[in-house]
Amino acid sequence: WGFVVPFAVAFPFYAIPYFDVQNRAVLVAVAATPTLIGFRCLEALYGFSPPAVEDSLWHYCIYYSSVIEFVFDDKTRLPAVASKGEVYGKGKTFAINFVVSCLLLSFMEAFDYRPFQYDIEDNGGMHCFSRFIHPGHIANNFLSAVSTSLTISTGTVAFGFGICALFGIRTLDVFDNPMFGSTSVSDFWGRRWNRLVHGVLKRGVYKPVRKQSNSKTIAALAAFIASGALHEYILVLLSLPVLVDGGASSKYSTFTPVYGKQFCFFAWNGMLMVLEYIALQFSMPKALNIPKLPNILRSLLVVLMALPVAHWFTDEYVKSGIFSHFVVGFPMIVKLN
Repeated sequence: WGFVVPFAVAFPFYAIPYFDVQNRAVLVAVAATPTLIGFRCLEALYGFSPPAVEDSLWHYCIYYSSVIEFVFDDKTRLPAVASKGEVYGKGKTFAINFVVSCLLLSFMEAFDYRPFQYDIEDNGGMHCFSRFIHPGHIANNFLSAVSTSLTISTGTVAFGFGICALFGIRTLDVFDNPMFGSTSVSDFWGRRWNRLVHGVLKRGVYKPVRKQSNSKTIAALAAFIASGALHEYILVLLSLPVLVDGGASSKYSTFTPVYGKQFCFFAWNGMLMVLEYIALQFSMPKALNIPKLPNILRSLLVVLMALPVAHWFTDEYVKSGIFSHFVVGFPMIVKLN
């Protein structure tokens, strides 16, 4: 708390101007490493590092210095060796993600990430209930959420594939089809959506708070609050000026985010997880004789619980231009005038 964590928080504010990072997608990637290190320091501080990590100085260094998390073998307690099949699987996943990203982002870029229009006025507030449940709003939020999931997944699987192919070490699969494979709210956030961040929040926030409070509910809410604070911090970094014209009269692009929406989004999902836990404790699904639905319908219902407010999470990213900056690395389909 005295040096490493404050350093991790402050480092991007000096590194981004020093290295003249102009692409906002790259900017977020630059901020990822010190941010993850900060949470990993908390897990080490409170004694919740993965057991094999502290077996040797080498394990400790590779775990705490890598953005993508290495997988350790439970038996040998060594970094797990990636088989040829796993390397091929990651390469295949990257190729599929890359192609789908090209198609989806081409479509979203053509409509400024709002392909479905509706007449309800967007005055920037959070109180317009009719807007929240409008089919066009839900559809836009769904596509933005899929775009977010796909772009992060493509970037992380590319890193993972590189590590597996070059060093033969198995890496964590950061996303596991959260939008179409989740069976519950806890399954979505705990086992499918951004498992990298989930892991550091679980070990750096959830477990220490649960140890102190002896309450799953308080610990879960603390983890979601920390996640909200993390994403608000990213918005602060996105507000840094970006050079768009390096000529004689340098011009900078600035973005002024609306703070608080990210925090509200994660608070909402934290509340959903608490309600789900309470319902399961009292066996409400069985008591109400609710039939087991097909997985795709269950996943749709899970996602629909968050979609009305998903713009609290994605809007600021769209407005900041992250997606437009991200597409620089992709061949795009554009409409010719």
